[in-house]
Amino acid sequence: MQLRNNHTEASFLIPCSKEQAMLGIEAINFVSSATEEEKHILLNKPEAERTLLEKLVMALVEYCMEQTCSYPGNENNSWVEQELYLQLGTEIDCDGLNIFSEVDIDLNHAVIFTETFLKLMDLPHLVEISAAHTCSSARINEFAGTLIMVSKDRIRYLNWEEFARLEREAHEAQVQYSLCEVMHYSGESSSKQQFLMTSKATESASGKVMDILMTFSEDGVDYDGLIVTSTEENDSCCLHAVHALTPSEYAVLAKYIPKAEDVYAAALAQIKGDDKA
Repeated sequence: MQLRNNHTEASFLIPCSKEQAMLGIEAINFVSSATEEEKHILLNKPEAERTLLEKLVMALVEYCMEQTCSYPGNENNSWVEQELYLQLGTEIDCDGLNIFSEVDIDLNHAVIFTETFLKLMDLPHLVEISAAHTCSSARINEFAGTLIMVSKDRIRYLNWEEFARLEREAHEAQVQYSLCEVMHYSGESSSKQQFLMTSKATESASGKVMDILMTFSEDGVDYDGLIVTSTEENDSCCLHAVHALTPSEYAVLAKYIPKAEDVYAAALAQIKGDDKA
């Protein structure tokens, strides 16, 4: 039986000076190849006396050991007692420090190094780490990608698995998602209202919005898109725009923008109450 080899491949640039890039490479090499004596000397050195290189090394060691010691059996290990190899290929070019995968790249190490390097060098850049997950054999579930945006202040991940799950669910349910904009007019004033809407994949999203708005029409007439809601108050509304959303975009916006049913449910209840009165 042929063994499958899974790999994570990536190549990205950290903009910096040649001197800073050389410092980064020295730090990676030191973490991966320091002798036990060198480790002891650095660990026992007062923090205030450490050079920038030594501070970078210690920050990398602390982050990486925190990750390593979370694995069962490694809880009591220290950097002195075990090897810590950073799976990061390095190369200096005219724009800064290139980080790449020689065979396989540890994304945790890549992110830790990038954030720590930017922070200690006080660099304002946003570094984009695009990684590809590949397999040596033909399989449908072993290929994917990861996008990580790293600055000295934050790390943001794009979760491809979550993206794919939401796309599958939307496809299976045969639904589409939209961001809708409706203009409301009252006398000479106007305002724009936004809401999210879910509709069947086979129906017109704009048509569904118009159906919703028509429930507020005073006379049941659509005047070329303008719907009069109150002649007495000189109120009217019209559909301004409908923007198609991906399932993942909808999931994010749903935390901040109300849904159509929430926006208009109270208004419809008010209308029915007024009719009964």
